[in-house]
Amino acid sequence: MHLNVRFSTEAELKQTLDFLYVKSKEGISFTGLIEAMVNEVTIVTAIHNIKSNKGSKTVA
Repeated sequence: MHLNVRFSTEAELKQTLDFLYVKSKEGISFTGLIEAMVNEVTIVTAIHNIKSNKGSKTVA
């Protein structure tokens, strides 16, 4: 199944990730994941997650 990268907010990204989780549990594989990884929303969300992790030793 090809993943269409059509999210522009963190909430839409979360919905996409939830969809990927459910479908992958059903054994469905995906293409188009690289496009999702390099999406600006994905990168900004990852940075937010890293910076909010107070238990890490990541310099903020």
